[in-house]
Amino acid sequence: MSLAPCFSQLLTHYSNDPVLTDIALELNACKSYSEALMRCYDTAIPILETYLAKAQFAPQLLADYQRMFQEREQILDKLAVQSGKDKYRHDIVVAIPVADRPAHLQSCLDSLLTLIAVFLGEKNRRVSVLIIDDSKDDEAIKVHQQLASTFTKKGLIVNYFGAIAQQEEIKQLTTLSKAVKARIIGDIPTTQFYHKGASLSRNISYLYLRRIQHTKHNPLFFFIDSDQEFRVPVMTSTGEKYCYGINYFYYLDRLFTERDIIFCTGKVVGDPPVSPAVMAGNLLDDVYFFLQQIQHTDSQAACQFHTHHHLHNDAAYHDMADLFGFKKTSPTYPYACPIDGSHTHTDCLQTFVDNLMHFFDGEHPTRKSVYQYVDILENYQTARTVYTGNYVFTPRGLEYFIPFATLKLRMAGPVLGRIIKALCGQRFISANLPLLHKRTLTHLGRAEFRVGIDKCQHHIDMSGEFERQFWGDVMLFSVEQLLQDGYIKNNISLEEIAQTVQTTQQRLYKKYIAKQQEIKDKHQQIQKFFEQHSYWWQQQKLLPIRTQFDHFLANIEYNFNEQAPVYQLLCSQEYVAIQQEKIVQALFAYPGDHHAWTKFISA
Repeated sequence: MSLAPCFSQLLTHYSNDPVLTDIALELNACKSYSEALMRCYDTAIPILETYLAKAQFAPQLLADYQRMFQEREQILDKLAVQSGKDKYRHDIVVAIPVADRPAHLQSCLDSLLTLIAVFLGEKNRRVSVLIIDDSKDDEAIKVHQQLASTFTKKGLIVNYFGAIAQQEEIKQLTTLSKAVKARIIGDIPTTQFYHKGASLSRNISYLYLRRIQHTKHNPLFFFIDSDQEFRVPVMTSTGEKYCYGINYFYYLDRLFTERDIIFCTGKVVGDPPVSPAVMAGNLLDDVYFFLQQIQHTDSQAACQFHTHHHLHNDAAYHDMADLFGFKKTSPTYPYACPIDGSHTHTDCLQTFVDNLMHFFDGEHPTRKSVYQYVDILENYQTARTVYTGNYVFTPRGLEYFIPFATLKLRMAGPVLGRIIKALCGQRFISANLPLLHKRTLTHLGRAEFRVGIDKCQHHIDMSGEFERQFWGDVMLFSVEQLLQDGYIKNNISLEEIAQTVQTTQQRLYKKYIAKQQEIKDKHQQIQKFFEQHSYWWQQQKLLPIRTQFDHFLANIEYNFNEQAPVYQLLCSQEYVAIQQEKIVQALFAYPGDHHAWTKFISA
């Protein structure tokens, strides 16, 4: 079959499948480039993906699958020339906010370039990148600019959107009032135009995207985080492996062509997307479980901790998953040792303890998620949460800026998602298009830059991130309640907003304090257990392991005892009143801000 040799070869490989056999017959009947030819591909792809997933993404089969998409792309090129238009595909702008993370950014761009090569082929004309730089460090800025130039030379068009260009865009924004503009994109001195936060950076980039949208064919704007990659971890009979198994471009093209949608959000696999401030409780559960298991082993025997388990729900890593409607499916998750080759239980314990300190950068040693295949086009759902590290929208979506960005709270995505759901309904969907999330760099053993985490000489202080998490939760659940009362579409009084925020804050404070007590109890239980003299890790030669573990426990105690800085703040009536007032005023102003911004975007 000359029109589609790679595709025809794949169909022949599965000639015992009656549906694929029928598709092969239909394919052979195609004598020219046509919509009938495209239907053959689109009907067969989910069936072939099912076989690919069952084969655990076997290298040769995966390579054939990827080449099939390259072939399809070439056919689409010819169809576009033949008809004079390209109705199947979109120009996709991948937007990446970044702050002082050159190594993360390079890994991210490397993965995108590889994804393009394996699925689109060498001639890429429709995927470009926008680096939205929020860095403070001059050297990081220089490297980010060099990366833009380097990858452009490799064939991936990368536009660098730094501080000067951002300020120029803001200067052109003359139709919004000063107050509205300050709440949406900030009022930041040019001498301190850095570390504004990813939310403000995204909002400023919307000005750029609005301006260039008319230079693109069917544009889609795909926002990701710099610590993510376009590949996924999958489980095999020999453990976990990473592969380029998802053609994001194909599925975004089809979703936005065949469905009436404005927003599509994916999720992440790998490291959890939430703060360590709300994962410490279940982490300690898993630490205690692992210590109980390994204490029964021979320290010098071959390691037996290599059984991998995947998470059973999207919030298994969250201490307060019930807030989001999830039920706890398992009290503990076992540790899967990542060491390859011959090694002992002592080696396993050493690696486990080494990795515990990564928790404060957002890793979780036992609760990572892997990719599980389902037919993407048949299993998408109406969404309520935006994963700000993985969401795509049409130019119409520029109307929905990241709300309350100047407050620099966590949970910006869930808050935005609740608002979009209220305003867009079924035009906002969630699809099984996850990205790999990697909180730390292997060669550094930590994150490059992480706001709200202060690594002091003797301890790690999570107060900044903890504070942003708590008030982010207050904002989220206040918005949820207000939307039930008609928020945005109806006028809600300042007094009603204030009462909602106060009630929400008090409810969450009780929950956070109860969780703090649980963490304290678990901490004491683990410390007492670990210090027992009868266990083999008490050998003198293993003192370094015990010292590291004690350091981890000391940092847990520092951040979750009654004297922890963040709990002292949350007990201060004056501080709480100030924070509540900021949230109340922001909520009260949002409907007017949204109306003004929408008018500007659509002008």
